[in-house]
Amino acid sequence: MTFPKHTFELTLHVGACDWPSVVREVQRLAEHVEEHGPDCNMSSGGYGVGSYVSVEHQPDVTLESFVEAVEQWRLSQRDELDR
Repeated sequence: MTFPKHTFELTLHVGACDWPSVVREVQRLAEHVEEHGPDCNMSSGGYGVGSYVSVEHQPDVTLESFVEAVEQWRLSQRDELDR
């Protein structure tokens, strides 16, 4: 069983030649996400850094259904360990 999905899930991938470039790209992407909201899917690349960000929206997932699904997942993980 995989971990349940929440209402909004953001995937962020950054690759770079050095750590300062990673940090700068994460900061840039954070601004992009804030500016564009849930429609912020994008990719970019260049010589020293490349990145993508995507948002998945499951509008039918409520806090209550997510908490219940996490509890079911947790129990399934415990069952797996008991085997």
